Parts: sequence; C-alpha cells; structure tokens
Amino acid sequence: MRAFTALLSAAALATTVTADFYIYRGIQYITVNASTLDSYLFLSAPPSCDDVYNARIFSVSNDVSGGKEGVRCKGCSTAEDPDVQVTELEFNIDEYGHYTSYIENNELVDLDNNVVGHCNIDAADTYNCFDALATYKGQSQLFCTTDLAIP
Repeated sequence: MRAFTALLSAAALATTVTADFYIYRGIQYITVNASTLDSYLFLSAPPSCDDVYNARIFSVSNDVSGGKEGVRCKGCSTAEDPDVQVTELEFNIDEYGHYTSYIENNELVDLDNNVVGHCNIDAADTYNCFDALATYKGQSQLFCTTDLAIP
C-alpha cells in the first residue's frame, strides 16, 4: 500500500501544469490629455473590465531584440483594421522572457528555437471598458498553451 501511495505521489509531482493565456491588442483613449496608447495585454482568461484596468500593459514595438521590452507582431489587428491575421508574434518581457510564436506551425519558441508551447489565432473576444481616465478597447489575437508561468 505504501508503495502505491508513493507511486501516486510521484506521478502527481511529475504531472505538467500548463498555463493557458491570451494575448490581446488594445488601445487606450486617454481623456485627460486626449491621447491614445497602443498596447498588448497578457491575460489568463477573457477579461472583465476590472481585469483590463489592473493588467500590466506592454508597448507595441518594431524591435524587441536584446534588452528591448515589448511586443512585435506581424498581422495583429489595430484600431483601424480589426482583421486578425497573425503570422508571427514576438515578445520580450522581463517577467516572462523572450519568445516568438510562429503561427504557420503553431509553435511558441524560445531564443534557442526550443518549442515551449503552442499558440493559435483567436480573435473571438473583445473588451470595451470605460473609467474616469480612459476608454479601453481591445481584441484577442492569440491563445497559447505552455508550461511557462505566463501571465
């Protein structure tokens, strides 16, 4: 009986826990100074407005190499063009690391081209939230599954 219990415990410890997350492209229309801010949000589920207000936002960038933090995307939607046709999405974020998703094979890879997860285009969810400071609008771009701790 003890051997069986030990075997069960070992199996439980060896079980991989995956982290599912969504990547959203968003825009904030800031009322105080009439400006806009394009951004990305990494969320564990389709968000409530409170989730959107409290999420860390990441900048849109054309280059996230080296120590440059942000998200670079080919084919992500924008406020002007809501069509999501992602072919490649790369992010370099201190807490998460530096990864690229290649949609043609649905792979999420690290800098050494090791497959660390899988991502698929998912444009099914949007958010539209308001508070005293801004209007927040966004659309999901990708849904990813990985063993990494994101978000």
